Amino acid sequence: MTDPTTTGPTMTDPTTTGPTMTGATTTGAKTTGPATPGPATPGPAANDRATDHQATNDPAKDDRAVSSAPVKIRIWSDYVCPFCMLAEGPLEEAVEGLGVDVEIEWKPFELRPHPHPTLRPEDEYLPAIWQRAVYPMARRMGVDITLPTVSPQPYTRLAFEGYQYAAEQGKGAAYTARMFRAFFQEDLDLGQVDVVVRLAEEIGLDGETLRKALDDGTYTAAHQDALREAAAHSIRSVPTLLVGDTRIEGVPSVPQLRKAILDAQAAQAEQEAVQGAACSVDGGC
Repeated sequence: MTDPTTTGPTMTDPTTTGPTMTGATTTGAKTTGPATPGPATPGPAANDRATDHQATNDPAKDDRAVSSAPVKIRIWSDYVCPFCMLAEGPLEEAVEGLGVDVEIEWKPFELRPHPHPTLRPEDEYLPAIWQRAVYPMARRMGVDITLPTVSPQPYTRLAFEGYQYAAEQGKGAAYTARMFRAFFQEDLDLGQVDVVVRLAEEIGLDGETLRKALDDGTYTAAHQDALREAAAHSIRSVPTLLVGDTRIEGVPSVPQLRKAILDAQAAQAEQEAVQGAACSVDGGC
């Protein structure tokens, strides 16, 4: 299967060409709407895939088979990436009222792991990119978000180890949302153990258990496994979403997310229909 990719605003791993934001482009799949303002340029695979079915985004009007299994959406993010927080809204809106059972799993990705230096808000890059891209998008989406003054920006390994504990307790999504708001709305330093523990307690997690786990490195191995998974999927920028066979890099639009979900549901249904089908030596099929 091809891996259609749609690219919008992302934050990029500095181990490539340095910390940059990519613009809105589309490769490998025709989308139902632009990820961000800008021209879409479908690649050759897009035209083939797009002709298979044009999703209506309305399950009641969609004539494709329906899978009994939930559609899984994996989204890689970093807590210091503003576009990752901005991706929350389209994701929630796309799922709401679609009539499809969806499981969303947030996945860790460190844009600037130690010992790479993290960014400083007093330097030229961050204010420029926020004025040019983050603030305009946030205003259009009605999201309250502010460039944090924490300098240098925190490493997120500690917070992500906390995420492993939260996910184990069934609170991974709530933990992720709380981290985004703490950094981008409350200007809190996510690199501090006390901060991470307090935020975890606010969503109902046991703070002392988490503190001990962070001190002991209980979830270090699990976090490193998660980073290896990201590498296996060639994650280089965030947010990156995998919805079935559709890969979306950047803040997605609601229509393209809904199309990806419906495509994934139909593909799962087709797989279920043929699974176990066989002919026997006695001629029975």
